[in-house]
Amino acid sequence: MTRILKASDDPRYATLLNAFEAFQQQSSQLEESHKKLKEQLKHSQIDLAEKNKELAKKVTEVHDMKERLSSILESITDAVFMIDKKGSIVTANHAACSFFEKDKFDELDKLSLTEVPEIMSFIEAGKKIQDKDLCCNIHNEEKVLMLSILPIKKNQARSVLIIKDITDYQQLKVRVEREDRMTELGQVAASVAHEIRNPLAAVEGFARLLERDLPDNQKRMAGKIVQATRQLNYVVTNLLTYTRDQAIHPFPHDMSQVVEEAAELVIPMAEDRDIGFDMKLQKAVSAQVDGIQIKQLLLNLFINSVQACPVKADGQINVVMKKVRNKISITVEDNGCGIPASKVARLFEPFFTMKDGGIGLGLAMCRRIADMHAGKLTVKSTEGKGTCFTLTLNQNGARQND
Repeated sequence: MTRILKASDDPRYATLLNAFEAFQQQSSQLEESHKKLKEQLKHSQIDLAEKNKELAKKVTEVHDMKERLSSILESITDAVFMIDKKGSIVTANHAACSFFEKDKFDELDKLSLTEVPEIMSFIEAGKKIQDKDLCCNIHNEEKVLMLSILPIKKNQARSVLIIKDITDYQQLKVRVEREDRMTELGQVAASVAHEIRNPLAAVEGFARLLERDLPDNQKRMAGKIVQATRQLNYVVTNLLTYTRDQAIHPFPHDMSQVVEEAAELVIPMAEDRDIGFDMKLQKAVSAQVDGIQIKQLLLNLFINSVQACPVKADGQINVVMKKVRNKISITVEDNGCGIPASKVARLFEPFFTMKDGGIGLGLAMCRRIADMHAGKLTVKSTEGKGTCFTLTLNQNGARQND
C-alpha cells in the first residue's frame, strides 16, 4: 500500500513554518513597540505643547514685566541712569534726558558723567550711596543734587544712578529761614520805631521853632538838629519798609524797557563822573514782574556801581540782559574798587555796609525783592578789579505773597 506524503514531512516546510512563526512573533513585537512609541510620541507632543505654552507664558510675563518696569521708570520724575564704571551712560529714563537737556536717549548715550567730576568720584568708589546731598556745576549753573548709587551685584561694572535736583527746595528753605529772621526783626523794629518816632517828631518840632526864633548866627545849629532828626527818621522808615510784609503785583513787562527806565535815573550821575555806561539788552523779552520793585532793585545796583567806580579814571559799567531758556538774567558789572573776599558773603546781610554813613539795607532790600519774585541775586567780586551782580528771574511768572 502506498503512503501518502504530507507537507509536514518535508523539512523545507518545517523551516518555512518556523520562519513564519518567528516573523509573526517579531511582527507582533514590532507592532507592540510601534504602539508604545506612538503612545510615547503622543505624550511627548503633549509635554512639548505644554512646555511651549509655559515658555510662551513666561515670555509674555517677562515682556509685561519689562513694559511695567519701563512705565514705572518713565513715570519717575528723578533722573535714573544705568552707567558703567567709566561713567558712560548705558540707558536712562526721560527725566535723565531732560536733566541733560536732551530730547531723547540717542542724544544722551554719547555723553559721559566724567563731565561731572563730583558725581564720578562716587561712581568710581563702587559703593552704595543713598540720598547724598551734593553741590556741583551743571550747564554752568550751581545745582544742589540728591544722589543715590546702587551697584548691580551680578555685574559690578554697572550701577544704577538716581539724581534728584533739590536746588529749588534748598533755595526755598533758605528763603523761609531768611523770612523767619525778618519776621522776628520786623516785630522788634515795629516796636522800637514806634518808640523812636514820637520823640523824633518832638525833637524836630522844637528844633524848627528854635530855627525860626533864634538869631541868624545860631539858626545853623538848629538846622543841623532838624537835618539829623530827618536822617534818623529816614533810617527808621527804611528799617520798617525792609521788615514789613510786602506784596508784589506782577504784570507782563518788557524787560528791556524796565532796565532802560532804571538806567535813565542814574546815567546823568555816571556822565558827571565820566563813567561809561554801556547796555546790551535783548529785545522783545517779557516777564511777569512787579515793574516798580524791579526798577528799584536795579536802580540800587546801578548807584552802587557808580559809587564804586573810580572818578575821572576810565570807570566803566556794563549792563547785559538776555533770555536763557525760560529765565532772564541781568548782569551789572563795574571795574570799580571791588570787595574783599572776606566780606562778599555778608553783602546781603541787613545793616552790613562798607559805605561811610550807610545803613546797610540797600542790598538786603534788593535780595528780598528778588526772593519775592522767586528769583536769585548773586555777586562775584575781585578786590581792586570790580564787581558783578547777576539778577535771575523766571520769565513765566513770579511768586506772589499771600
